Amino acid sequence: MRVSKIFSTAAIALVLGAAVSAAPPEGKGGGKGGGNGGDDEPPAEAFLPAIAYFEQSRKSKDLKLTNRAGDVACVVKQSGTSSAVLRGFVYDAANKMLAYSIGSRGIFLTTWDEDPCVVGDGTLIHSQASPEFMDFSPDGNYLVWRETVQDYSGFGTASEIFFYDLSSGTVSNISLDAHGGSRPEWGVNGEWAVSNVQFSPDFDPSNENSPDELIFRGAPLDGSLGEYESLFSYNIDGQSAPRKFYDGGGDYIDIVMSVTNPTGGDEARIAITKGHVRQIAISNGAEGPTFDGYEPAYSCDNSEIIHRSGTGKADIRITAADGSSTETWSKANLRFFDWFCP
Repeated sequence: MRVSKIFSTAAIALVLGAAVSAAPPEGKGGGKGGGNGGDDEPPAEAFLPAIAYFEQSRKSKDLKLTNRAGDVACVVKQSGTSSAVLRGFVYDAANKMLAYSIGSRGIFLTTWDEDPCVVGDGTLIHSQASPEFMDFSPDGNYLVWRETVQDYSGFGTASEIFFYDLSSGTVSNISLDAHGGSRPEWGVNGEWAVSNVQFSPDFDPSNENSPDELIFRGAPLDGSLGEYESLFSYNIDGQSAPRKFYDGGGDYIDIVMSVTNPTGGDEARIAITKGHVRQIAISNGAEGPTFDGYEPAYSCDNSEIIHRSGTGKADIRITAADGSSTETWSKANLRFFDWFCP
């Protein structure tokens, strides 16, 4: 069922903005990308957004867009630090769509006309969860996220995968219970732990030869498939069990992961953080180039990865996907990157 409630900025103190700053903050190499969104005058040259991110201070949490150089940024959405704080976001720039979540209020969907810094009012599409991570399908027809199963009382935290169908305006869920194991002493009966669901770059429901896979981190809660930090692919037709292509091996994997973009070519990979940024082939779990850092995000052509440094500092770096070069891109407090790919 489509929820027609329109997001009210006054009701939850969220400010829409198109303020553009041509001056980066102090500290390059580099202060770029931080932006301050405080100038009313737009830059003289056309602004070409390339990277989206959260910037947080003691008073606000802003969703911003910046160019590749990082020296011009605009505030797309801004929130305070109350229960109405921005929580997660994802762009489908090709279809001019932005999904974001707010506090405990749910997921909102919005669009823009010509200027991506000026988005329309967000429409509430789901009020039961406010995920940090969501993903648009490559064709722009679906939005996916995971939710905790609220009435589960057994061992661990059970979760399910949820879809929003943009054509019908309906929300549906995918339970993996049929593929999980049972462990009565733990109160487990098929439940899974699922985290940070993303679409495979090959996802295409219109192509009968497409596997239509989702990629996620997790495992059955009964322990039958090993550690809960493993990586799985799963065909949404539900006819076969999830395929584990990478074993977490007991090491903590950071919550952020990124899947290569379908237009970038090359073998489909997933970037995760397990001590370092690691790139894993989705087909067979083979490990590719690794480098220092965490919270990775692939560029539109998959040639670069933006990420936080792994040194304990706030440095933001852009590293070649093959690990051959790296640059310090910003020293601002930026999180959760998403490349803007028209």
